[in-house]
Amino acid sequence: MATADQADRWRRYVILHHLLPPHQCLPAPTSPREPPSPAGGEGACDANSEPAGTSPRPLVPDRSQNPERSRNPARGSHYDLMFETTDGLLTWAVEHMPAVGQPPQPALRLPLHRAVYLDYEGPVSGDRGRVIRVQAGTYRPASLGQCAAAGLSQHDLVQYDTTQQAAVANDSATDKHLAFVCRGCDADGRTVAQLVLLDRVEECDWELRSIIAPPR
Repeated sequence: MATADQADRWRRYVILHHLLPPHQCLPAPTSPREPPSPAGGEGACDANSEPAGTSPRPLVPDRSQNPERSRNPARGSHYDLMFETTDGLLTWAVEHMPAVGQPPQPALRLPLHRAVYLDYEGPVSGDRGRVIRVQAGTYRPASLGQCAAAGLSQHDLVQYDTTQQAAVANDSATDKHLAFVCRGCDADGRTVAQLVLLDRVEECDWELRSIIAPPR
């Protein structure tokens, strides 16, 4: 479990638009710690992927895959939400760019990505398309007070318990409910402030909501 100091620390996040070639799609991983496919396979910007021109070095060992899951929100080009932790980037793939006021959408939990993606734009090795940064800034787990100020119901407040969120500093996406306060800028330089809510439905299948963030 992370310390209170770790929980309060602002860390970096980025949202990348991952444009896949027409003949490729995103496979479903079998667990949050496993890469979707071996390097050179049909995968996306995953734990075995590197920006073009670098040598692939798997973050975790490759393992055989189970049949594809029924809930997969991002079979083609998609958006990758990446949150910095001490172990790597917590990553979810969604079909639509997260924005305040959008309906909830499925989110596919991907393996930890390397921190290089916090600053990278360009092609991904293995002819796996390219990534474009569309939003970046800092985030931290939301407090219960911030969740309440954003208008969450009492039921939601119980779900987004800060004792669960605090472990995010050490890759806590095994938690069922996460709430992140995100403050940053989009590609056009506009300020963004949103409360990102992530609810785990199954092992790698999550649901994402984005609502306006409370004042600092």
